[in-house]
Amino acid sequence: MTILRCVFLLALLSLGSVSCSFAQSVPASPTPVARPALLTRADTVAALHELFQTKRQANKSYLVAVPITIGLTVVAIGVSAVNALSSSKPSAVPAVASLGVGVGVTSTVLAGYLRYTKGREREVIEKYEQKKKLPGWVWRKLAEQQAKR
Repeated sequence: MTILRCVFLLALLSLGSVSCSFAQSVPASPTPVARPALLTRADTVAALHELFQTKRQANKSYLVAVPITIGLTVVAIGVSAVNALSSSKPSAVPAVASLGVGVGVTSTVLAGYLRYTKGREREVIEKYEQKKKLPGWVWRKLAEQQAKR
């Protein structure tokens, strides 16, 4: 056996024994975690209004990226087409890649914008009023917003 194999085998064996030595026992009864105070209905609705308003303001600046992305995609496809015509081995890969990136970026920006429209805000608040429950994504965003304060 070569020296390198011996060193490698020794390293593997030592890693196996190290991982076992860090095991910890789990306590029999974990201590309960204190939940934050429950918000009233008015507090929750006010927080929802603030969340949607904040996100709408932020997404307006992102919405400027949509026409820019579409324009850059068209230019990239045009450049790829010109290069393919002048090449002895034409390839559609750059054009398809440009189109894929452009569509991906545009759809991501539009999806973020459409998630926080006034209509969507009304819909979320109406569902909250009826079922007293928020969708998971809204709950997570509210928690993030509260953590920033």
